[in-house]
Amino acid sequence: MKVLHVVEEISQKNHSVVTVSKIYSSYKDLNKKTKIVSNINLLKIRNFLIKYKPDILHVHGMWRPIQIIFIINAKLLRIPIILQPHGMLLDSALKTKPYLKYLTKLLIIFFYKNFINNISFIAVTNQERKSILKFYKKCNIKTIYNPFYTNFRISKKTKKVFSFFGRINSHKNLELIIMSFIKSKVAPDWNLHIYGIDDDKKYKKECFSLINKYHFNKRIKFKKPIFENNLKLNKMSKSFLNILMSKSEILNLSVLECLSVGTKSIVSTNIEYPNELSKLIYFTKPNQSDLSKKIYHLSLNKKQNSNSKEIIIKKFNKIYSFKKIEQKYLDFLRKVVKK
Repeated sequence: MKVLHVVEEISQKNHSVVTVSKIYSSYKDLNKKTKIVSNINLLKIRNFLIKYKPDILHVHGMWRPIQIIFIINAKLLRIPIILQPHGMLLDSALKTKPYLKYLTKLLIIFFYKNFINNISFIAVTNQERKSILKFYKKCNIKTIYNPFYTNFRISKKTKKVFSFFGRINSHKNLELIIMSFIKSKVAPDWNLHIYGIDDDKKYKKECFSLINKYHFNKRIKFKKPIFENNLKLNKMSKSFLNILMSKSEILNLSVLECLSVGTKSIVSTNIEYPNELSKLIYFTKPNQSDLSKKIYHLSLNKKQNSNSKEIIIKKFNKIYSFKKIEQKYLDFLRKVVKK
Protein backbone atom coordinates (compact mmCIF):
# COMPACT_ATOMS: atom_id res chain seq x y z
CA MET A 1 0.00 0.00 0.00
CA LYS A 2 1.34 3.42 -0.99
CA VAL A 3 0.65 6.20 1.53
CA LEU A 4 1.40 9.88 1.05
CA HIS A 5 1.87 11.89 4.27
CA VAL A 6 1.36 15.66 4.07
CA VAL A 7 2.80 17.85 6.85
CA GLU A 8 2.84 21.64 7.20
CA GLU A 9 6.63 21.77 7.11
CA ILE A 10 9.64 19.64 7.97
CA SER A 11 11.24 21.80 10.62
CA GLN A 12 12.39 21.84 14.23
CA LYS A 13 9.20 23.45 15.54
CA ASN A 14 7.14 20.78 13.77
CA HIS A 15 9.37 18.03 15.16
CA SER A 16 6.67 15.97 16.95
CA VAL A 17 4.32 15.76 13.94
CA VAL A 18 7.19 14.94 11.58
CA THR A 19 8.40 12.23 14.00
CA VAL A 20 4.95 10.62 14.05
CA SER A 21 4.80 10.74 10.23
CA LYS A 22 8.24 9.14 9.90
CA ILE A 23 7.29 6.30 12.23
CA TYR A 24 4.08 5.64 10.30
CA SER A 25 6.20 5.58 7.14
CA SER A 26 8.65 3.08 8.62
CA TYR A 27 6.10 0.29 9.13
CA LYS A 28 7.16 -2.83 7.24
CA ASP A 29 4.07 -3.02 5.04
CA LEU A 30 4.58 0.57 3.90
CA ASN A 31 8.18 1.73 4.12
CA LYS A 32 9.08 1.08 0.48
CA LYS A 33 5.99 2.82 -0.84
CA THR A 34 5.45 5.76 1.51
CA LYS A 35 6.45 9.37 1.13
CA ILE A 36 6.34 12.52 3.32
CA VAL A 37 5.86 15.87 1.59
CA SER A 38 5.81 19.43 2.89
CA ASN A 39 7.39 22.10 0.68
CA ILE A 40 5.83 21.78 -2.77
CA ASN A 41 4.53 24.20 -5.38
CA LEU A 42 0.81 24.47 -4.62
CA LEU A 43 -0.03 24.74 -8.34
CA LYS A 44 1.67 21.41 -9.04
CA ILE A 45 -0.07 19.32 -6.37
CA ARG A 46 -2.59 17.78 -8.79
CA ASN A 47 0.16 16.66 -11.19
CA PHE A 48 2.19 15.37 -8.24
CA LEU A 49 -0.74 13.19 -7.07
CA ILE A 50 -1.38 11.88 -10.59
CA LYS A 51 2.29 10.94 -10.97
CA TYR A 52 2.78 9.43 -7.49
CA LYS A 53 -0.58 7.59 -7.47
CA PRO A 54 -0.99 7.07 -3.71
CA ASP A 55 -3.49 4.52 -2.43
CA ILE A 56 -4.27 6.86 0.45
CA LEU A 57 -3.54 10.45 1.49
CA HIS A 58 -2.74 10.98 5.19
CA VAL A 59 -2.87 14.71 6.03
CA HIS A 60 -1.40 15.96 9.32
CA GLY A 61 -3.10 19.24 10.30
CA MET A 62 -5.98 21.26 8.87
CA TRP A 63 -5.41 24.98 8.38
CA ARG A 64 -2.51 25.46 5.97
CA PRO A 65 -2.94 25.95 2.19
CA ILE A 66 -0.80 22.88 1.44
CA GLN A 67 -3.15 20.68 3.51
CA ILE A 68 -6.34 22.15 2.03
CA ILE A 69 -5.19 21.98 -1.59
CA PHE A 70 -3.91 18.39 -1.22
CA ILE A 71 -7.30 17.37 0.22
CA ILE A 72 -9.28 19.10 -2.58
CA ASN A 73 -7.19 17.48 -5.31
CA ALA A 74 -7.28 14.05 -3.65
CA LYS A 75 -11.05 14.31 -3.46
CA LEU A 76 -11.30 15.18 -7.17
CA LEU A 77 -9.00 12.28 -8.03
CA ARG A 78 -10.98 9.89 -5.78
CA ILE A 79 -8.02 9.17 -3.50
CA PRO A 80 -9.08 8.11 0.03
CA ILE A 81 -8.20 10.69 2.68
CA ILE A 82 -7.24 10.37 6.35
CA LEU A 83 -7.13 13.62 8.28
CA GLN A 84 -5.24 13.73 11.60
CA PRO A 85 -5.83 17.09 13.35
CA HIS A 86 -3.16 16.59 16.06
CA GLY A 87 -5.30 18.42 18.62
CA MET A 88 -6.29 21.33 16.37
CA LEU A 89 -10.03 20.84 17.01
CA LEU A 90 -9.75 21.00 20.80
CA ASP A 91 -11.57 24.08 22.12
CA SER A 92 -8.47 25.66 23.65
CA ALA A 93 -6.52 25.22 20.39
CA LEU A 94 -9.40 26.29 18.14
CA LYS A 95 -10.41 29.50 19.95
CA THR A 96 -7.21 31.43 19.39
CA LYS A 97 -6.73 35.15 19.07
CA PRO A 98 -7.16 37.25 17.01
CA TYR A 99 -10.86 36.60 16.45
CA LEU A 100 -10.42 36.69 12.68
CA LYS A 101 -8.13 33.67 12.93
CA TYR A 102 -10.82 31.77 14.84
CA LEU A 103 -13.44 32.66 12.18
CA THR A 104 -11.10 31.46 9.43
CA LYS A 105 -10.76 28.10 11.16
CA LEU A 106 -14.56 27.78 11.42
CA LEU A 107 -14.87 28.49 7.69
CA ILE A 108 -12.33 25.76 6.88
CA ILE A 109 -14.19 23.31 9.14
CA PHE A 110 -17.45 24.22 7.35
CA PHE A 111 -15.76 23.71 3.97
CA TYR A 112 -14.49 20.24 4.89
CA LYS A 113 -17.86 19.29 6.33
CA ASN A 114 -20.05 20.39 3.41
CA PHE A 115 -17.90 20.06 0.31
CA ILE A 116 -15.46 17.24 1.02
CA ASN A 117 -17.38 14.43 2.64
CA ASN A 118 -16.20 10.90 3.47
CA ILE A 119 -12.92 12.02 5.04
CA SER A 120 -11.69 9.54 7.65
CA PHE A 121 -10.11 10.79 10.89
CA ILE A 122 -7.46 9.61 13.33
CA ALA A 123 -7.83 10.81 16.93
CA VAL A 124 -5.06 10.28 19.47
CA THR A 125 -7.22 10.32 22.63
CA ASN A 126 -10.90 10.06 23.53
CA GLN A 127 -10.85 13.77 24.30
CA GLU A 128 -9.73 14.49 20.73
CA ARG A 129 -12.26 12.00 19.38
CA LYS A 130 -15.06 14.03 21.03
CA SER A 131 -13.67 17.26 19.59
CA ILE A 132 -13.77 15.77 16.06
CA LEU A 133 -17.27 14.31 16.44
CA LYS A 134 -18.49 17.71 17.60
CA PHE A 135 -18.07 18.94 14.00
CA TYR A 136 -18.17 15.70 11.99
CA LYS A 137 -20.83 13.56 13.68
CA LYS A 138 -20.95 10.73 11.12
CA CYS A 139 -17.29 10.49 10.13
CA ASN A 140 -15.25 7.32 10.00
CA ILE A 141 -12.90 7.75 12.97
CA LYS A 142 -10.31 5.64 14.77
CA THR A 143 -8.51 6.39 18.05
CA ILE A 144 -4.82 5.45 17.77
CA TYR A 145 -2.10 6.53 20.21
CA ASN A 146 0.84 8.47 18.76
CA PRO A 147 3.64 6.02 17.95
CA PHE A 148 7.27 6.39 18.98
CA TYR A 149 10.27 4.08 19.26
CA THR A 150 12.79 3.68 22.05
CA ASN A 151 15.41 1.10 22.91
CA PHE A 152 17.28 3.29 25.42
CA ARG A 153 17.92 1.86 28.87
CA ILE A 154 17.59 4.10 31.91
CA SER A 155 20.41 6.11 33.43
CA LYS A 156 21.56 4.86 36.82
CA LYS A 157 21.79 8.37 38.23
CA THR A 158 18.87 10.79 38.63
CA LYS A 159 19.78 14.45 38.98
CA LYS A 160 17.93 17.10 40.97
CA VAL A 161 16.52 18.58 37.79
CA PHE A 162 13.01 19.42 36.61
CA SER A 163 12.88 19.51 32.82
CA PHE A 164 10.84 20.82 29.91
CA PHE A 165 11.12 19.49 26.35
CA GLY A 166 9.25 21.31 23.60
CA ARG A 167 8.62 24.56 21.71
CA ILE A 168 9.30 27.95 23.29
CA ASN A 169 5.86 29.38 22.77
CA SER A 170 3.24 31.06 24.98
CA HIS A 171 0.95 28.10 24.23
CA LYS A 172 3.30 25.97 26.33
CA ASN A 173 2.88 28.22 29.42
CA LEU A 174 6.62 28.39 30.03
CA GLU A 175 6.35 31.55 32.12
CA LEU A 176 4.03 29.63 34.48
CA ILE A 177 6.60 26.81 34.82
CA ILE A 178 9.42 29.31 35.44
CA MET A 179 7.54 31.35 38.05
CA SER A 180 6.22 28.22 39.79
CA PHE A 181 9.74 26.85 40.10
CA ILE A 182 11.02 30.20 41.44
CA LYS A 183 8.18 30.43 44.01
CA SER A 184 8.28 26.75 44.98
CA LYS A 185 11.09 27.27 47.54
CA VAL A 186 12.77 23.99 46.60
CA ALA A 187 16.27 23.53 48.01
CA PRO A 188 19.07 25.56 46.30
CA ASP A 189 20.58 22.44 44.69
CA TRP A 190 17.47 21.90 42.50
CA ASN A 191 17.47 23.20 38.89
CA LEU A 192 15.08 23.68 35.98
CA HIS A 193 16.39 22.85 32.48
CA ILE A 194 14.42 24.00 29.44
CA TYR A 195 15.27 22.13 26.23
CA GLY A 196 13.41 24.51 23.96
CA ILE A 197 12.86 24.72 20.22
CA ASP A 198 12.97 28.41 19.21
CA ASP A 199 9.46 29.21 18.01
CA ASP A 200 8.82 32.69 19.42
CA LYS A 201 11.91 34.84 20.08
CA LYS A 202 9.91 37.65 21.69
CA TYR A 203 8.36 35.20 24.16
CA LYS A 204 11.79 33.70 24.89
CA LYS A 205 13.07 37.17 25.83
CA GLU A 206 10.12 37.58 28.19
CA CYS A 207 11.05 34.30 29.88
CA PHE A 208 14.67 35.43 30.21
CA SER A 209 13.48 38.68 31.77
CA LEU A 210 11.56 36.74 34.43
CA ILE A 211 14.60 34.63 35.27
CA ASN A 212 16.85 37.72 35.47
CA LYS A 213 14.36 39.62 37.59
CA TYR A 214 14.44 36.96 40.30
CA HIS A 215 18.19 36.23 39.90
CA PHE A 216 17.66 32.57 39.01
CA ASN A 217 20.14 32.50 36.10
CA LYS A 218 22.26 29.80 37.70
CA ARG A 219 19.31 27.50 38.48
CA ILE A 220 17.01 27.95 35.45
CA LYS A 221 18.84 27.29 32.21
CA PHE A 222 17.76 27.27 28.58
CA LYS A 223 19.42 24.39 26.75
CA LYS A 224 19.63 23.62 23.06
CA PRO A 225 16.86 21.31 21.84
CA ILE A 226 17.93 17.69 21.37
CA PHE A 227 16.85 15.82 18.24
CA GLU A 228 19.14 12.80 18.46
CA ASN A 229 16.86 10.22 20.04
CA ASN A 230 19.19 8.40 22.46
CA LEU A 231 20.80 11.62 23.67
CA LYS A 232 17.38 13.12 24.39
CA LEU A 233 16.19 9.97 26.20
CA ASN A 234 19.40 10.02 28.24
CA LYS A 235 18.63 13.55 29.45
CA MET A 236 15.02 12.57 30.17
CA SER A 237 16.16 9.54 32.15
CA LYS A 238 18.45 11.68 34.32
CA SER A 239 15.71 14.24 35.02
CA PHE A 240 13.82 13.95 38.29
CA LEU A 241 10.53 15.07 36.71
CA ASN A 242 9.29 16.53 33.42
CA ILE A 243 6.83 19.46 33.47
CA LEU A 244 4.18 20.17 30.81
CA MET A 245 1.63 22.96 31.28
CA SER A 246 0.38 23.49 27.71
CA LYS A 247 -2.93 25.27 27.20
CA SER A 248 -4.02 22.33 25.05
CA GLU A 249 -2.31 19.06 24.15
CA ILE A 250 -3.02 15.53 22.97
CA LEU A 251 -0.84 12.77 24.37
CA ASN A 252 2.33 14.85 24.32
CA LEU A 253 5.37 13.03 22.93
CA SER A 254 7.77 14.23 25.65
CA VAL A 255 5.51 12.79 28.38
CA LEU A 256 5.50 9.41 26.63
CA GLU A 257 9.25 9.47 25.99
CA CYS A 258 9.93 10.32 29.64
CA LEU A 259 7.75 7.44 30.85
CA SER A 260 9.59 5.08 28.50
CA VAL A 261 12.77 5.78 30.51
CA GLY A 262 11.07 5.81 33.91
CA THR A 263 10.62 9.58 34.41
CA LYS A 264 7.21 10.87 35.43
CA SER A 265 5.70 14.21 34.41
CA ILE A 266 3.64 16.94 36.07
CA VAL A 267 0.86 17.93 33.66
CA SER A 268 -2.11 20.27 33.66
CA THR A 269 -5.53 19.00 34.75
CA ASN A 270 -6.82 20.57 31.51
CA ILE A 271 -5.05 17.86 29.51
CA GLU A 272 -6.75 14.49 29.32
CA TYR A 273 -4.74 11.27 29.28
CA PRO A 274 -5.96 7.66 28.94
CA ASN A 275 -6.97 6.28 32.35
CA GLU A 276 -4.14 3.77 32.65
CA LEU A 277 -1.48 6.33 31.70
CA SER A 278 -2.95 8.84 34.17
CA LYS A 279 -1.82 6.59 37.01
CA LEU A 280 1.80 7.21 36.00
CA ILE A 281 1.47 11.02 35.81
CA TYR A 282 1.11 13.81 38.38
CA PHE A 283 -1.68 16.34 37.73
CA THR A 284 -2.06 19.90 38.96
CA LYS A 285 -4.19 22.91 38.12
CA PRO A 286 -2.38 25.28 35.71
CA ASN A 287 -1.79 28.09 38.17
CA GLN A 288 1.29 29.26 40.04
CA SER A 289 0.05 28.42 43.54
CA ASP A 290 -0.83 24.78 42.81
CA LEU A 291 2.12 24.04 40.54
CA SER A 292 4.71 25.53 42.93
CA LYS A 293 3.28 23.47 45.80
CA LYS A 294 3.39 20.32 43.66
CA ILE A 295 7.01 20.97 42.68
CA TYR A 296 8.02 21.55 46.31
CA HIS A 297 6.26 18.49 47.78
CA LEU A 298 7.48 16.15 45.07
CA SER A 299 11.06 17.34 45.55
CA LEU A 300 10.75 16.45 49.26
CA ASN A 301 8.82 13.21 49.18
CA LYS A 302 9.71 11.34 46.00
CA LYS A 303 13.04 9.57 45.88
CA GLN A 304 13.79 8.16 42.46
CA ASN A 305 16.45 5.57 41.70
CA SER A 306 17.06 3.02 38.97
CA ASN A 307 14.80 0.46 40.67
CA SER A 308 11.79 2.79 40.94
CA LYS A 309 12.31 3.89 37.33
CA GLU A 310 12.39 0.26 36.17
CA ILE A 311 8.98 -0.24 37.81
CA ILE A 312 7.57 2.77 35.92
CA ILE A 313 8.98 1.43 32.63
CA LYS A 314 7.39 -2.00 33.15
CA LYS A 315 4.00 -0.44 33.90
CA PHE A 316 4.27 1.86 30.89
CA ASN A 317 5.24 -0.96 28.53
CA LYS A 318 2.17 -2.94 29.56
CA ILE A 319 -0.06 0.01 28.68
CA TYR A 320 1.70 1.35 25.60
CA SER A 321 2.25 -1.44 23.08
CA PHE A 322 4.09 -0.21 20.00
CA LYS A 323 3.13 -3.33 18.03
CA LYS A 324 -0.56 -2.82 18.80
CA ILE A 325 -0.36 0.81 17.63
CA GLU A 326 1.26 -0.30 14.37
CA GLN A 327 -1.38 -2.98 13.79
CA LYS A 328 -4.25 -0.57 14.53
CA TYR A 329 -2.87 1.92 12.03
CA LEU A 330 -2.36 -0.64 9.26
CA ASP A 331 -5.81 -2.16 9.83
CA PHE A 332 -7.41 1.29 9.64
CA LEU A 333 -5.59 2.07 6.37
CA ARG A 334 -6.89 -1.14 4.82
CA LYS A 335 -10.42 -0.39 6.02
CA VAL A 336 -10.36 3.15 4.57
CA VAL A 337 -9.02 2.00 1.20
CA LYS A 338 -11.52 -0.87 1.01
CA LYS A 339 -14.41 1.45 1.85
